[in-house]
Amino acid sequence: MREARARQVGDRGSGAPIRLRKSLGQHLLRRPGAARRIVEALDPVPGESVLEIGPGLGALTRVLLEQGLRVVAVERDPRLADELERRLGAGGSLEVCRGDILEVRLEDVCHRVGARRLKVIGNIPYRITSPILHWLLDQASHLVVAVLTVQQEVGERVLARPGGSNYGSLTLAVERKAEAQKILTLPPQAFRPAPRVASMVLRLVPRRAPAVRVPDEDFLERLIRLGFSQRRKMLRTSLLSRVPWSARELGAAAAAAEVSLTRRPQELSLEEFGRLSSALWTVCAREPGEAPGEAPAAARARRGER
Repeated sequence: MREARARQVGDRGSGAPIRLRKSLGQHLLRRPGAARRIVEALDPVPGESVLEIGPGLGALTRVLLEQGLRVVAVERDPRLADELERRLGAGGSLEVCRGDILEVRLEDVCHRVGARRLKVIGNIPYRITSPILHWLLDQASHLVVAVLTVQQEVGERVLARPGGSNYGSLTLAVERKAEAQKILTLPPQAFRPAPRVASMVLRLVPRRAPAVRVPDEDFLERLIRLGFSQRRKMLRTSLLSRVPWSARELGAAAAAAEVSLTRRPQELSLEEFGRLSSALWTVCAREPGEAPGEAPAAARARRGER
């Protein structure tokens, strides 16, 4: 009962308190000063359109509207969406959409608001931070900038450098497609109810071109994930686990890329993973355009040939 009372929110005079859902990871920003600093990181320009992820009761939304922005706010909890509309008004510069952000296509939102690209902002539920980051990066061509509040541990993983314990596949997934910058950290007391950990505000700006050029982006991603699947072991071990290439092919690619297979994945930079990916693709591919390990018939079908 004590926890249930702690998770109720509502301002005086706003009606019955709303009980937040623990299953949705709801922690609402409560510091106006922090909200203003987060919005400033967007470099807001009056008249621009912004997609807000999980607006809750509108701590960021209110500041965005005050800055003269048009806000499309996606809220999964219909009770919070109803309360947000009641507090800030529906229509005009605010459009509240009820649904799962991972099912939203930035291209569709751009078309609806008449923009080529969008700015994105949000306080991200901790349990789906990684899926949201991948969702956003996969649509980077429709993104101007994103300012996201995430768990501090996740922020440190995004900003990690080679050799550190936080360095991993998420680090490289972000680095490939965006430049990341820390804006500020927020203590648990900045939210209600207070989470058990601190938070970090990140600013992500999409790269005009990928950080490394490789024959196939999906193949590079697969290679990185394989490498970090057994991060305490040498690359030779992790990159020969359930893969279509042979030890001989992997050795030849590593030699061509000048990457030692006795190193561990967290020791490799993105550029080194890119070199290894390109070399392995070349060594393993049987025909132009054929993915390593892909059956010839499947490769022809993918290229639209018989």
